[in-house]
Amino acid sequence: MSETKQIRGKGHDAVWLRVIGAGKVLKALTLIVIGISVLRLIHTGFGDQMAQLADLMRYSPESKVIHWIFDKASLLTDKRLEQVAAVAMVYGATELVESYGLLFQRTWGEYLTMILTAAFLPLDVYELVIHFTWVKLAFTIANALVVWYLVWLILKNRRLRAAVTA
Repeated sequence: MSETKQIRGKGHDAVWLRVIGAGKVLKALTLIVIGISVLRLIHTGFGDQMAQLADLMRYSPESKVIHWIFDKASLLTDKRLEQVAAVAMVYGATELVESYGLLFQRTWGEYLTMILTAAFLPLDVYELVIHFTWVKLAFTIANALVVWYLVWLILKNRRLRAAVTA
């Protein structure tokens, strides 16, 4: 097992795992901040805050944009805000676990990241087809490359372990 660890820790593999892990840390922190921010909106009169923001931005009350924003904001009840915050924080915590596994080169971290990233690829592609943007395309390609790289690395490490034990 120690020989396998020595082989795993060398070369570009460790660098790429750290790059992916660092990206996961940034994503996790962003999601947790979003979750906390959404929690702070509960019981604050979110609709009133939206109206103040519209006044501050000097939007006309007859504006279609303002009406669209108010329609969407009216859907955000305190219960819905709690749900959004919970999902953001759980997702952020999951990203932190993945990042730990990648940054410290744990095999389970590679598997977890590969499985979870691959699980979201169909949704990424669907979103890309429905509402194409270049940013979504870039993130979808990046996620596909992460999955491809982790599959390649897992198979490579499996072959190395087999060679060491043979």
